[in-house]
Amino acid sequence: PRVSTVLCCVIIVHLVGVQHDYLRHVAADVCNRYLQSHEEKHCVINSRVQSEATIGDGSVLINCNIQHPIVIGANCFLSGVTNTLLELQAADLSPVLSVPDGIALQEIRVTMGTAQKCFHLDVGVVYGINDLLTASEGSEGATFCNRPWSEFFERTKIQSSELWPTTPHNLLTAKLYVASHTHPEATTEDILWLAIGSPSEETLLRWRSAWRVSLMDILRRVDSEAEFKKGRDIAFQLQLDRMVAALKNNELVCFLSFFKQSLVENRQHDLFATLDHVVEEVLDKPLVICRTYACIADILGYMAGEVGIRGGPAANIAWRMAFNLLEKEDYLAATRALAAERKNWTDNGPDRIIRASRHYERAGHIITRMGVATAKKFISGTQSEPPPIGQPVTVTAPARIDIAGGWTDTPPQAYEWGGVVVTLAIKINDEKPIKCTATRIEGLKLVLVQCGSEGQVVERIEVTDLSHMLDYSQPHAPGALMKAAFVCAGVVEVRSSQSLAEQLSKYGGGFELTTISNIPQGSGLGTSSILGGAIMAALWRATGQQHTKDSLIHAVLYLEQLLTTGGGWQDQCGGMYGGAKISKSEIGLPVKISTQEIETPDGFLAKLNEHLMLIYTGRTRLARNLSRMY
Repeated sequence: PRVSTVLCCVIIVHLVGVQHDYLRHVAADVCNRYLQSHEEKHCVINSRVQSEATIGDGSVLINCNIQHPIVIGANCFLSGVTNTLLELQAADLSPVLSVPDGIALQEIRVTMGTAQKCFHLDVGVVYGINDLLTASEGSEGATFCNRPWSEFFERTKIQSSELWPTTPHNLLTAKLYVASHTHPEATTEDILWLAIGSPSEETLLRWRSAWRVSLMDILRRVDSEAEFKKGRDIAFQLQLDRMVAALKNNELVCFLSFFKQSLVENRQHDLFATLDHVVEEVLDKPLVICRTYACIADILGYMAGEVGIRGGPAANIAWRMAFNLLEKEDYLAATRALAAERKNWTDNGPDRIIRASRHYERAGHIITRMGVATAKKFISGTQSEPPPIGQPVTVTAPARIDIAGGWTDTPPQAYEWGGVVVTLAIKINDEKPIKCTATRIEGLKLVLVQCGSEGQVVERIEVTDLSHMLDYSQPHAPGALMKAAFVCAGVVEVRSSQSLAEQLSKYGGGFELTTISNIPQGSGLGTSSILGGAIMAALWRATGQQHTKDSLIHAVLYLEQLLTTGGGWQDQCGGMYGGAKISKSEIGLPVKISTQEIETPDGFLAKLNEHLMLIYTGRTRLARNLSRMY
């Protein structure tokens, strides 16, 4: 049989592995940035081609890892070729390797020795795709590298007896291929001279002094397990390359199946090392860093068998240094600190691993929060005379329902891919259900009052010291939303050296805030965000500040980051603007939202009102928790 027939069998054997989900995704994956082809009339299967390469028509590459510039002729076959084989050791050799037309080049792992003492070698093999394996030397059709044997002997000065110590004399039994050198490891040049060109005396000396094997020897001693492992390793590296490129280019690609398969093959350490390195290469791209942390959290979650709730506690003191570095935007030091701490948690059972996953989730949320905080850039206003002490400022607002696009407003989706939401402002029982009143008072204190739907006081808090404000970032703390609003509006600075009284003195007194909501928090009608908008609007007016609705939209987005409730911008857009409207955020930072009111046909809203009913299920939820679910 011709060698090309054998090659087809080899390809079929390898393609059986492509049925595996892991390999199917990476088959024929080539780095196109470096690949130059002849109208792509070639086949590349499970191979990495990361350097400049020219591949001729009809050529096939399978399980190759080519890092060097190479010119591959037409109708060639390369299998298992790796950097080891391609490495050039002589400085005066051409930097671009060339494989002639119709040549097969393979690197095959073989097992030598005995069962008691064996060792493994990578053997480089070259031949012609039209060579006949069993044709006797000198017979018609007997060739090596597609040329008669006589031309090979004349070109290389090699004697027939050096190839065939015994009969038969054919390509299958010719001891052509170096299995071990007394000199340094053979290079591609040491192999390709068998196919073309005249070898130097030094090359011939190395060849003659080496332990050589034939194709028959290789077939008998091939290490099948190592060969298939080589293919799996290349497939894994291809997926790593694809993952890194997708992360750096912010491509919409899901890596979860790759992560799961990599863990089956115990490759988590390679995944972690690659992802850590990605961060080090994109220190100026917080969006990529955030997504990379999320990938590490996913891997840790799968390692733990997804034990526990991914959005659970993540405040272990051991991770505090890394989080503090993230707050300072020192991403390199933070990533290294996270990686160092991760090692302490990944070998101690699923409970600790899932907790490590949560801390990586938190690391991503810190970056998300800082990204959303860029909305501050679009908060602007003018100063005017504040109302007199004792005169209340009241703001009322509707609830909202979203018609389309809900959740595309949620960070980081909103600025990674952009968000578009259509909302309607609605009344409940013909009333705007959300109300906030801000009043300047004489005492240098803050009074926070929360009322029920009937106006009865549910909770009243007096804040007389800065220490009472420190829990503004804890959503379930008493008065947290109103406290965060004072911080967001710049009325109170909790880290200031000035006391609360000293900070309020410049306003000539303190403030009393009273909020009323006729719909429960967490009902899905945007209550919390819209209430935050009403509080900000009332507080600004009470301090003599005038702001546009656009400023208010961005202020609420920043307010919710201070409060750590997360969430997006559709609620405040839906409640701060009346009627129907479409709101958008573009890709990138800083986060900027634009809203355009929609003109509806005559009679549309009246018809909608006749058919609209709200039914409360009694179940509440926090946007922050929902956005962390998978």
